[in-house]
Amino acid sequence: MSHRDRLHRLEVGAQGLEVFRFIHCADLEDPGLISDFECDRARGKRAYGRASRLPELLDGMSVFRSLDLARRRWAQIASNVRARSPDAEIKIGSHIARVRLGPGLGLLYEDLGEDDGHMTLWGPPELLASAVAEIVAAEARI
Repeated sequence: MSHRDRLHRLEVGAQGLEVFRFIHCADLEDPGLISDFECDRARGKRAYGRASRLPELLDGMSVFRSLDLARRRWAQIASNVRARSPDAEIKIGSHIARVRLGPGLGLLYEDLGEDDGHMTLWGPPELLASAVAEIVAAEARI
């Protein structure tokens, strides 16, 4: 059995955890921020790949280990979308939230140590949205 064939959920420890999530709004005060932290299942995402074998993944959401890794993945997705249609909307959002998670909140995450920095995070949308420390543009400015 591969390590990818089972979940490896951990509780956010005493040191806390900082993660980065694609979002649609640019303002911390935007009421839509909470919906950007709904789990994949609530957002209607279909199970594919690993989630087809581990449906619990749909009760979480994608985040990244660093801003740089999140921007790299966003750029890959945006490039694929724009190759098909240059004016198409990037549906995953145009911003990235820096989320600072403290210990003792019952939040769970999984980090398989993949090179792309992808992680899965489980927690209530309201709590996660309230932990956003900063919102930046997803597309890196030169």
